[in-house]
Amino acid sequence: LVYFQPMVPIVFALWLWAHNVQRFYALGIEYDIMGALGFYTLADYMPLIMYFLAALFVVAPVNVLDMPSRLFFGETLQRVLVPVQEVTWADFLMADIATSLSKSSADLCKRGLGPALHALVAAGSAGAAPRVVDPLAAPVLFAMCLPYVIRFVQCLIVHRTTGNRAQLLNALKYATAFPALVLTAIEHEYHVSDLVYPMYNWWLGAMFVNSLYSYYWDLEMDWDMPWLAQPVNGRSTRGAYRNCGATGRRVGYVWAALSNLALRHTWAHRLIGKLEKHAVVLLVMALLEVFRRYQWTYIRVE
Repeated sequence: LVYFQPMVPIVFALWLWAHNVQRFYALGIEYDIMGALGFYTLADYMPLIMYFLAALFVVAPVNVLDMPSRLFFGETLQRVLVPVQEVTWADFLMADIATSLSKSSADLCKRGLGPALHALVAAGSAGAAPRVVDPLAAPVLFAMCLPYVIRFVQCLIVHRTTGNRAQLLNALKYATAFPALVLTAIEHEYHVSDLVYPMYNWWLGAMFVNSLYSYYWDLEMDWDMPWLAQPVNGRSTRGAYRNCGATGRRVGYVWAALSNLALRHTWAHRLIGKLEKHAVVLLVMALLEVFRRYQWTYIRVE
């Protein structure tokens, strides 16, 4: 609990403030008059300030709340963001977990671009800053793809340093994510606008390729669970489950394999009606991906 307790109140405060703003908007309350700064208000900057202070606290050289662990986390994050050195286990694990937060990365970029554009306008730049940043803007798409770019580069580095050819196939797995991510972002805009998506078949194909390839890699390589079969007495037995002792753990592995397959395809909710229009649905899908990664991590570390 000591690792997460400092961040829980901050995240909870952000969620409650977002609910405040949502209710203000729904009730027509002009909450922005309390600190108007043109289009943007002081309230608009509060989440960014909180994000910055939270990040600053993680790497603060103050001997409280297990400083060595915090500094190790900050050092690992720096190595992940600048992947030019040998890849350690911690680098790989953090970068892999970050791929499950690619949408959050894009959302954070959108949240930061709005005030930044407003500041440019206030400084005398030509044009006017939009109140809502274009979700298909190049910086937003780059932020969304960045975790996968990092893992792609890490795979190439591992291949170069170890000669492990499997890392090239791993890099290919992450490469399949790029068309899936970009085409999904475009599909979302068509979907919420009730327009026919001209690249629908390409998008569907990209999603299936990435999901199935990633699922296969989860079982065969990351979990070392080739279709839940392991060699028994030197023989590969298709029906032999991973040597896990208790029956309960066998059931756990089967659950992990089946639920991971379902959670790898949560994007399929976009094929059902107009669910994509509801922000709460997007949030639930993002949380399900985080849960999938939480579950994946157990067996990967094992």
